[in-house]
Amino acid sequence: EICISNMPQKRCGWDAWEGRLQAEGFSAVAGTDEAGRGPLAGPVVAAAFVSLAPEDKEVLDLLSTVADSKQLTPVQREEAYEKLTDVRLKGRVEWAVAVSSVEEIDDTDILRASLAAMARAVRSLATKPDCVLVDGCNRPPELLAPGETWTRGTKEERRRAEEVKQMPKLSRWFAKSPTLQAVANTDSVTMVSQEKTIEEPVWRPRSVEAVIGGDALVPSISAASVLAKVHRDRLMQGLHEKYPVYGFATHQGYGTAEHLEALKVHGPCPEHRRSFGPVREALGLDAKATSQADTVDVGQRTLSGILVGSPGTPQTREASTVAAVMVEDGVEPQAVVPPTPLGACGRGKKTSPASAAEEAQTPAKRMRQAENTENLRPTNVGTDPAAPKQAERGKDATIATCIAAIATAVADAAAAAA
Repeated sequence: EICISNMPQKRCGWDAWEGRLQAEGFSAVAGTDEAGRGPLAGPVVAAAFVSLAPEDKEVLDLLSTVADSKQLTPVQREEAYEKLTDVRLKGRVEWAVAVSSVEEIDDTDILRASLAAMARAVRSLATKPDCVLVDGCNRPPELLAPGETWTRGTKEERRRAEEVKQMPKLSRWFAKSPTLQAVANTDSVTMVSQEKTIEEPVWRPRSVEAVIGGDALVPSISAASVLAKVHRDRLMQGLHEKYPVYGFATHQGYGTAEHLEALKVHGPCPEHRRSFGPVREALGLDAKATSQADTVDVGQRTLSGILVGSPGTPQTREASTVAAVMVEDGVEPQAVVPPTPLGACGRGKKTSPASAAEEAQTPAKRMRQAENTENLRPTNVGTDPAAPKQAERGKDATIATCIAAIATAVADAAAAAA
């Protein structure tokens, strides 16, 4: 039976879920589940199931024999599938199946693609349920009202959300004037009327509830689990006939040793999920991404070394900054002394207080000194009107020289990485 061999401590069965919710006023309670989140290939399939005859003994007896699809053998799943979809039950039960393709999985992610398939399956039911029970801890965003949280998030996020709910609204302490309130009401009515004319009405159930372990607790979710699993197995059988070298009929796309070996030998086919690690590895995408990241990292280390004298900066790069010095009237540029690995910018312990490296200065520090020198230098504006302009030209030359040195170092780093 569905219940209690697995989770005796939890509510399960028709009376604990669908029956209870119908007694609370929900006329139609549907269950939805997916199959195929873990495989490396093939689509993810979702199904929805709803019983329209809560007092029908035949339907209740059938649901009492349907367990989580993962607990059934392939033969048992096929038998349960045939019973659940029997035409004799038409009008007493409804079911629907939806698929998210490999392209949708790679464009979004497997979780969102799975939830989207669940939402499509529920929307495909001829009788729209006013309550939907979803297997897992997430709810399909497409079935929720705007602003509702579709994923439970972390404990910290849930705590903060609860604090926001408990926080008193500041608006209660401030009363709007009658005139402003009338204007606000008019604007809100106008916006609502415009939205109604522009947006088509979207059906959503009154309640969407996530049930962890629902495929072993809720009969409607168990039925949906069987429908989704059998439907996907049949799709994978078709893919096996199209791509026989991968053995899809045996492992349904999961990452078995046989499947991984076939990936190495033959490479991925169009039905493999490019967003999954083993497939990316077979395509060599991870290695390429790593090499690009290393190239960027080299450039960043070199640039930061020029600006702050970090230990990762080659001395050849420091030599290229010979022109990045304080520029004053009548003063020739001085070469920059490379900083010691632990003496740059005051980090770590300097090797020798008397060393020449201790006096080394980065281009940025020299720029600051140049600015301070210009600020401290006495100016005789009355006697020499051109003096402020000369000082500004000196600053511009300093900045331009530093920018040129940085650009040269970055180009050298990119060339070295390439």
